[in-house]
Amino acid sequence: MLWLALHFRLLPLEVFTRGAEQTQPLAIAAAPGNQAELIAVNAHASGLGVHCGMTASAACALAAGLHIIPRDGTRELATLKRIAAWGLQFSPLVSIAEPSAVLLEIEGSLKLFNGLPPLYRRIRDGLKQLGLDSVMACAPTPLAAQLFARAGLAARIQHRDALRHALGKLPVSLLEAHDPAQLQRYGIHTIAECLQDRKSTRLNSSH
Repeated sequence: MLWLALHFRLLPLEVFTRGAEQTQPLAIAAAPGNQAELIAVNAHASGLGVHCGMTASAACALAAGLHIIPRDGTRELATLKRIAAWGLQFSPLVSIAEPSAVLLEIEGSLKLFNGLPPLYRRIRDGLKQLGLDSVMACAPTPLAAQLFARAGLAARIQHRDALRHALGKLPVSLLEAHDPAQLQRYGIHTIAECLQDRKSTRLNSSH
């Protein structure tokens, strides 16, 4: 199988802005309140020095006229569902990976669309018309495709032989099931180092 992940890193912002002209600095906060962290900003806000990770109060102090909206998870999920429905024209197997991705199984679609590059172009151009910015990555497993896209890498790995090496270079911060800070305290910064550490642990426990 071959999976294509569409990662919408600006989805919390785009659910409010796509299709509309942006004339003011805008930021999306993770939650209501002055101490909530910003998770997305538009170009106007970025130009004023506002960036993700700032608190709402710090951003307002920095940029006069900044408009801050709390994240709307319901609207984001509804948008992902619409994208998934749209994606059925490219694959019969489409799923949502919350909070910001859609997955398509595309191996059976390659022949229909004359290969991977033309299929990529069709999907990329279609998303642009929908007013959505995405990182697209494909890999033999859905999780691997997600990890590459989440890392901002437009990977196109079609064979499992190349998968392990490419995955190994990714930072452990992408592994949601683990605490990246704890792993980094042990000198583990990449997925390859994490896998090697787990292998060593198994070997030691067998003796």
